[in-house]
Amino acid sequence: MSIILDNEQTQQIFLTLAESLEGGEAPSTKLLVTYLGHPEASIRRLAIEVIQLENDSAAIPALLRATSDTNVEVSLLASEVLRAFQTPAAVEHLIAALESSASETRLAAVVALRERREPQALDPLIRRINDAEPGIRLHAVTAVANYRSHDQLFAMRSALSDESAAVRRVAIEAVAQFDDPLVFDELIAALGDNHWQVRREAALELGRFPSENARAALTAALEDPAWQVVREAALSLARLQVDAGEAGAKLLTYELSDLRIAGAVALGASQNPSWIDRLELLLNDQDGGVRKAARLAIEQLAALRK
Repeated sequence: MSIILDNEQTQQIFLTLAESLEGGEAPSTKLLVTYLGHPEASIRRLAIEVIQLENDSAAIPALLRATSDTNVEVSLLASEVLRAFQTPAAVEHLIAALESSASETRLAAVVALRERREPQALDPLIRRINDAEPGIRLHAVTAVANYRSHDQLFAMRSALSDESAAVRRVAIEAVAQFDDPLVFDELIAALGDNHWQVRREAALELGRFPSENARAALTAALEDPAWQVVREAALSLARLQVDAGEAGAKLLTYELSDLRIAGAVALGASQNPSWIDRLELLLNDQDGGVRKAARLAIEQLAALRK
């Protein structure tokens, strides 16, 4: 892609920054920060690349402002570079940015802190679970979950009732990591959510809980109107080695091959050899994946007869 620069001074700045990336002497951090306000997006983008190379935490406040840049490439690059700073000073700047009035800045700070598990960032991140922006709430739930502490379970559970389906889905994934009776009850309740992605996540996570209630809820989920939920419920029943009976065998007759495969996997894990005859009907299925799943399921069940 060719870049057309309007005047000689801008061209000189561009060349200086480009040479810095090739090993030349870089401008001072103060000057680089100034370039982040340049009218040319190409200059702002190059300045961010040089800032990353120089790794000077003093530039972080300016990078945080750049996450609100009108140019999408610049704003995305600023957010990406922020994640590379690992110094204590960088963490302090990022924590302060969690309270910014600019939603793009708060989001960039949450994402930058998401994998770090910095103790001093935990409480500010918990507050962002109630942020006005759903994208920030989503990443905040993930960030808090990464601390792997049961003490934060209450904060993550509050996101299970978030108005955003995407946040609720991530919250289910987060709380399912904890062995807690309340979590189990909420996963079962989530199978009744009005959004299929939330129900699918609940069906997936219930495969971790070998209890009668989980088996009953997952078997009922085989009748869900969304095929994605049905598929995940069948696979979770397979992980739990539950015989779903006719509800599971019914999947073998569905038009969608993904469901026939899931049905074969579930019956193969049921430890009930009586399903072999039904599975043999799939050995001539038009879909290769279905034939393979049926063959493996038959082998699993036939081994139980020996």
